Amino acid sequence: MEDNNGVLQENASGTAAAAQPVSIVSKSGYLTKVKYIGDILGVIISVLLIIGGLSGTMVLRFTSSSTALVVVGFLFLAWDIFSIVMKTKNAKEVDEVAAVRDQTVQQMLAAVSAQNVPLSSPATITVANEKLFLDCGPCLNGVGMTKIKGGFEWSAQAANVRNVLSFTKLDVTALFDITAYSGLEFRIVQEKGVLTVVFPAGVKLVSDGRQ
Repeated sequence: MEDNNGVLQENASGTAAAAQPVSIVSKSGYLTKVKYIGDILGVIISVLLIIGGLSGTMVLRFTSSSTALVVVGFLFLAWDIFSIVMKTKNAKEVDEVAAVRDQTVQQMLAAVSAQNVPLSSPATITVANEKLFLDCGPCLNGVGMTKIKGGFEWSAQAANVRNVLSFTKLDVTALFDITAYSGLEFRIVQEKGVLTVVFPAGVKLVSDGRQ
């Protein structure tokens, strides 16, 4: 069976055919926690402007109008409230994506632990960003990979044929097979604003978690 990426998946009998190197797109981009500090400060400043204008103790700069200051204060306040509402909506969407990703990871890990074959010797798995200063939090088999000193690269040892690659800040999860390779590098690239994980030639993608 072939998925939308052109990857040959496991068939009904459980036999996986050879696959070519593929790329998996993070459809939700870079998942970051929403911060409200700037918006809260903006609300406080807006309220102070409104109070100052209404009390007549403050006027809009370059004018002598307290009313203009009140109007500006309300405009800023409306913008800050709108920003908070939109960020709250985005935060909810990020949490939903993260919940689905985490559930997928747990299902894949359960499948891996149920049946696996050890490699003749451990393989080094590396995840590298290409000109991206983003800590995507790569994990191999549910464990955070070790950051390599001096750059945005991570490394871990794979002891078994079947493995799970996931990220704490990307909605990319992959179940893949390897053989006794000394080193395999996964790359995180960005093309036209789209974050993509590129798999090396020495792996066989079994599932990208979206089937």
